[in-house]
Amino acid sequence: MPGHRQGQGHPGVMASAAECGHPLLEQRDHHHHDQGGVPVRVKRLSLVRLRDEQHGAVLMIVAICMIIMLGMLVLVFDLGRSVGIKRNMVAGADAASLAAARACADGQPMGTAQTAATTLITDNNAAATMTNFQADPVQCSGIPGQLQQNVSQVTVKSSVPVEYFFAPIFGLNNGTVTSEATALWGPAIGVANPVPLRLTSLQVDGCLATPIGSASADCAFGFDNDDPNSGSTWGVLNFPEGWPAQGSANPPDCGGNTGGQSQVIDYLAETGPDFTPVLWDLPNPIWVCADPGLSASTIQYIVDWLNSHIGLGLIFPVMGPQGSMMASGGLVYPIVGFVKLTVVGAWKGQQAKQHCNLPRGNASAFCAQLRNDGTSIVDGVPGNGAYYSQLKAVRLVG
Repeated sequence: MPGHRQGQGHPGVMASAAECGHPLLEQRDHHHHDQGGVPVRVKRLSLVRLRDEQHGAVLMIVAICMIIMLGMLVLVFDLGRSVGIKRNMVAGADAASLAAARACADGQPMGTAQTAATTLITDNNAAATMTNFQADPVQCSGIPGQLQQNVSQVTVKSSVPVEYFFAPIFGLNNGTVTSEATALWGPAIGVANPVPLRLTSLQVDGCLATPIGSASADCAFGFDNDDPNSGSTWGVLNFPEGWPAQGSANPPDCGGNTGGQSQVIDYLAETGPDFTPVLWDLPNPIWVCADPGLSASTIQYIVDWLNSHIGLGLIFPVMGPQGSMMASGGLVYPIVGFVKLTVVGAWKGQQAKQHCNLPRGNASAFCAQLRNDGTSIVDGVPGNGAYYSQLKAVRLVG
């Protein structure tokens, strides 16, 4: 047709769309099956490969879980066993330090104290050894004259090897468990439930000068309400109410004390909690209120109570040489220490005069025959106090 340019292609057919200017894309019009030279990556899923990848992940998870389980075994078994051994070693070290302190306090030489500690440690655990023993060589010298009125201490340290069962997997084949304990000893400045009868220091000194085990007249202690030092109270102390609390007035105000028969009986019958008086104002005595309002029946109860304890060692408070005095609200006794003596017997009236060589045998008097048995060790509060019958206390402090 005039004015119309016939395109290239099949004769008589109008040319197709304009050819693309890109050299690769232009070829698609001429080569319909040509991919144009563009590379294409096709990822083909393989069931075998997928299976292998899953197995690898499972193996990794299993390996991690095994490591965690082994770690838990180490914690639960090996370390748990070590904790149990540690608890056992602590008990052994505590007992060993107390045994050594008792030996030193009893005037034994350091070698004896060390042997006592070693024996308890090995009895507690045959594989354990004592690795350290420290005590004051003067206070624990075994020479009675070297004993002083102050607090001393002994420290015991022990160890035991521990073989691990599972920890070697992580390179830990064994370990060591150690324990350390310290005990104090000194004059007993605090004891539990002493008898509420004050003994004079002069009488106590005379009794302690007698041979151990003898029941001589020097160990006969009389109590009379006509005694200038008794003030009609027979030397009975108002426990626990009459003992001033630490830091309070000393002497105390005894005006508010109830006392009386029921309080003495309740105390001796141990119906209340333990009473542990402490000489907290040393070197000054503790002034303790006398028990007012006692009757003959109360004294008879005390005599019967002492007779029910024949052959037993009891702890008595010791009154200093100052003697009693009147304070605010009543009579007070100066307590300077404690002594442990064994009960031989107790009597009242004429029998008291006969057995204890009292000057009078009136019905108001009673006496107790005691004996020095050399029983010097008691548990209590040690401190810088006076020695009576070498009465010392031992105490675990760490």
